Amino acid sequence: DFPYDITIIEAACNILKAGYTEKVGPYVLPPIVTVNFVKSIPPANAGADMAMRTASAFLASHAAHPQRIRDETAALIIHVYESFCSMHERPESYDPEVANSGIDFLTRLLPKYHLVLFSLTSLPPEASQNKPGNGVPQRPAVLEGILNFTLLALQAHEPLPLRSASQFWVTVLTLPSAADPNEPGPVQSAVRDCLPTLCRILITQIGGKCARSDIEHLSEVLRKISFKHQGLARPYLADALARLGIDETGQSQGHTPSSEEKERFLASLLTARGAKAQTGQLARSFWIKCRGASFDYTEWASRAE
Repeated sequence: DFPYDITIIEAACNILKAGYTEKVGPYVLPPIVTVNFVKSIPPANAGADMAMRTASAFLASHAAHPQRIRDETAALIIHVYESFCSMHERPESYDPEVANSGIDFLTRLLPKYHLVLFSLTSLPPEASQNKPGNGVPQRPAVLEGILNFTLLALQAHEPLPLRSASQFWVTVLTLPSAADPNEPGPVQSAVRDCLPTLCRILITQIGGKCARSDIEHLSEVLRKISFKHQGLARPYLADALARLGIDETGQSQGHTPSSEEKERFLASLLTARGAKAQTGQLARSFWIKCRGASFDYTEWASRAE
């Protein structure tokens, strides 16, 4: 019945995790056993989330010496990448829980294993040997595919992937190598490449598109950008604000703040320099302004409660 019986999957995960806390014993298995186990669970399976949590526990158990399991870490990342690509290629197979589980796994590995993730700048060996055909598109490099998927999750309506993607980018922007503009490494390079799209998505979402409950999560990403990448991000934020409320045909949409209000919001945001309370309040106020006057009362009522 494996890998479709949730009871078997749970028991296997418990056995594997028992070995992670021991140095010797019958449950201390080679690292590749965990990798093969996780890869054997279909992404849409009910036990996929449990398997990904086990993968996170596996990486945590090796956090003191991450270089020793570099290949195993890369294999797990590629496994997540492949599930992301499958959902992107076949939108009807998109599963918010699978997306959330994969992004959460990547977020958890970032502090100790980010150099592995950001080094995967090519296709997996298996994919590079297979030429696309029969309508199958060419997949992007591993890192590019993962970053693009998290950016898509940031602008989606499902709350779980959106919030996990927000935390992913908060963690990326907090990495020491991402914060140094003079650092020529892969993390800084990836942040520079993604910053224009990231700024556009955040402004569009906070500019009235997202749900009220998502503002806090998105504003966390915005405050990291405004504090750690203010110089780089300023023109991208200004451009996103200028385009706010205009659809692809160039027509205005809904309640759009004036140019002066947009400039005031950007100036206040940059002045806040990442202050949590101030940035959050600015984002909420701007969201209400973009949604229209009818939301002012709702905001006042929620505060009164």
